[in-house]
Amino acid sequence: MSIIRKIVLIAFVASLFHVPVSFATEGQRCSATDETKTKVLGIIHETAERYSIPEWFLLAIVHRESSFDPNCVNMNDGVGGTSNWNAKKPECAFTSDGYPHGLGLTQLTGWMYQGTPYPYCLAAPDNGNKQYYYSMRLQDYAGWISMTKVSWMNNPFSPRQNLRRFASGYAVPAYKLFRSLYPLEAKEDTWRRVAFHWNKGMYATYDPNNTDYLQRYDEYVARYQ
Repeated sequence: MSIIRKIVLIAFVASLFHVPVSFATEGQRCSATDETKTKVLGIIHETAERYSIPEWFLLAIVHRESSFDPNCVNMNDGVGGTSNWNAKKPECAFTSDGYPHGLGLTQLTGWMYQGTPYPYCLAAPDNGNKQYYYSMRLQDYAGWISMTKVSWMNNPFSPRQNLRRFASGYAVPAYKLFRSLYPLEAKEDTWRRVAFHWNKGMYATYDPNNTDYLQRYDEYVARYQ
């Protein structure tokens, strides 16, 4: 299927849910109007307080991932594969090709992050789900995250739902995990580690000298701190 046809189909599906989708293809970025950005900033502040996350961290992540556009879809992320986290699941997908591309403010990517109402499109939290177990690397980091504490979500394009899923389904438990593993690390550096693994995944080896993601993240952190 051509990319143009995909876009037309996704836009049609999104229109059924009244979601004005924005597309970010290679070399492009999503963007938000001043009015939308103002609303998003308020929800970021609310989320930071709710989950005790530094507001500058959320601002940097959202700016880096979606430029504050809650309707951003990145067709280059979550490209279909054979791994359980990005295998084709039309019944779960918000895009017409059936794959878990990056969605919304934090670019929720993969069924473990964008599944609705719970990860992997489970109707209720299930800590025994094997797909979730391995995609979150629980075999190596036992108990670092519990699906029972992951927020309910039915619309990843909702700024509030997207941010709460990011916070509860990754950022907060990941920060606690990394603090336990690297207790002498500065807290700002631990949040930087959280940002790296959000982009690269839990199986990646942390590279503090990474440039393709962390360089711009660092620029935004400096702006918002």
